[in-house]
Amino acid sequence: MKSFSLKCLCVSSLLLTNIQFVIMSQSHTEATNNIPHWDGAPASLADYPLRQNHTIIDPWRYLDRLGLYKILLNVTSSDATLGRANNTANILWGLPMQLGWQFSTGRLQDFTNETACGKNQTEVVRDNEWNCISPWSWWGSMNYFLSVVPFLGALEAGLFPHWPHGFTFLASLSQPEDYCTSVLECRQRYPVTMTNWEDFFLNLYDPNITEPQYLIRDCDDKTSNLSPREQIIITKMWVAHTRSVETGLALFDGTRLMFMSKPEQSFDLGWAHLIGYIAAANFVTDLNTTAILQMRYLPKRLLHSGDTPPLIPDLTWDENMVIYILRMAYNIDQKTGDSLIHEWQRLMCSPESRAKGRAMIPNLLNPFTTALNVIDLLWMSFTVC
Repeated sequence: MKSFSLKCLCVSSLLLTNIQFVIMSQSHTEATNNIPHWDGAPASLADYPLRQNHTIIDPWRYLDRLGLYKILLNVTSSDATLGRANNTANILWGLPMQLGWQFSTGRLQDFTNETACGKNQTEVVRDNEWNCISPWSWWGSMNYFLSVVPFLGALEAGLFPHWPHGFTFLASLSQPEDYCTSVLECRQRYPVTMTNWEDFFLNLYDPNITEPQYLIRDCDDKTSNLSPREQIIITKMWVAHTRSVETGLALFDGTRLMFMSKPEQSFDLGWAHLIGYIAAANFVTDLNTTAILQMRYLPKRLLHSGDTPPLIPDLTWDENMVIYILRMAYNIDQKTGDSLIHEWQRLMCSPESRAKGRAMIPNLLNPFTTALNVIDLLWMSFTVC
């Protein structure tokens, strides 16, 4: 029975290989073009202003926050696993890709309508409205714990040992008490979140690591699609990512969501809930994978009152179905005490089943393929786990 399951896994691995071939057809430049103003973001700490021997970073400016991601990508590019393929294999690419999508779809704006922050998507001089992230944006506030806090975790882990200056992160002008702006403050207020990100970065640069393989293996390899080190790094990244989302949900669901339309609120909660599913599968958020899936599945605009998925006329079928599925999965888990996600997490019990889970995600909207994958996963739960 075990060999039958592994044969099925080989078939799915071939399918995933084909998907990856399509994904890898995008160049680095084409993929980063999906991140607005990527070339204009700071590429090093020296690109931020220096005052009184402190590097000044304003995380409420889109370019400043985007620069944190570019610097983290640059500083981890020499890692044996993350830095391969001209750093496009780096799993940190999922973070700036998400921020860029939030920016381009207007999800970083002031939803109280008290200011014009984030409402103008063109580069105008007036108040730098285009370059503004509002603390009254649910997405912008949630992303704070996926940008500033990871950067401070990297700082604490020693990734910038030769930088001679201190750091000052400017506080939000609204609700500053919701955010931490230094290693000390973040460690005091959100100790588990900070520890998780520091732990992720501490696992990089191990001099004993010699494994160059990444993701796809030959079917003769019956153990896993990820090398042992990849599993460690990706698991620790998702632990930190999930904790950041949980931290943000506890702070912002009652104070930020209310300013958006009901369909957008439902989508936002469904998207946050999705993290638990993709984290359990150790999904690989490299540059090209993230770019392709994001362009295909994520809605290109905010959802408005009256939008009813899967029948929103100006969104694609893929976008409609993703919105609908996220809402349905979230509602099921809300009504059943998270029974659906707990079952999924139970099925992600082995390297083989996690590989199957990763293969399922790009094909989720294909009902025939999804049904076969679910059957195979159930078989694995009895034979492999």
